[in-house]
Amino acid sequence: MIRTPRPTGYVASNERFNEREFNEKGYTLIDNFLPNDIYAKIRGVLTGSGKHSYAQAEIAADPYLEHFPWNFTPGVVGKEITGGKPEEEHIYFTSLLFFSTPLSKWCPLIMGPILERTPNLRALQRCKANLYPRDSQFFEHAPHHDNTWEDAKGMLFMVNTCNGFTRLHDGTKFDSVGNRMLFFRPHLDHNSTNTTNAHCRVTINFNYF
Repeated sequence: MIRTPRPTGYVASNERFNEREFNEKGYTLIDNFLPNDIYAKIRGVLTGSGKHSYAQAEIAADPYLEHFPWNFTPGVVGKEITGGKPEEEHIYFTSLLFFSTPLSKWCPLIMGPILERTPNLRALQRCKANLYPRDSQFFEHAPHHDNTWEDAKGMLFMVNTCNGFTRLHDGTKFDSVGNRMLFFRPHLDHNSTNTTNAHCRVTINFNYF
């Protein structure tokens, strides 16, 4: 299990990105990726724990008071059987925020602060938010890869803390810790999990160059 000490104060992410480790292993990690106030806003929106409103006047004044739209998605990865359940019984909720172009009004709030702090970012290809609801049974989803471009990079932002994790191509597991950013090679196999000790597990996946 990969565990790193948390910095006592916020340090810019480009000063903490371990490029040597990323090049040698295909992954590296930054804890406390965002300043606490920005992180809390994103977590509140995506987990439903922040301030929301149904009043149209309030939403007109602040569009981000509206509840975040999640889309029900049956089957996390194909039809393989994992964790004792048919894959089609595994459900999660997604929101495709960016695919070659912005697709959501939520992009500035959710993507903006992260992309501003992404080291060596040239072009964003895709950004997708994922919500895995709590289940009584813990299971890992089937391995998959996001694309086939060997020069592509990936980021997985962990929105909330829970007992879920992400497993990478070499078997290394990274715990789901809120405000943690995992940089990885998206053309290599990796897999996600659900959670059993929180209402949900929420992550944001970026593919970029």
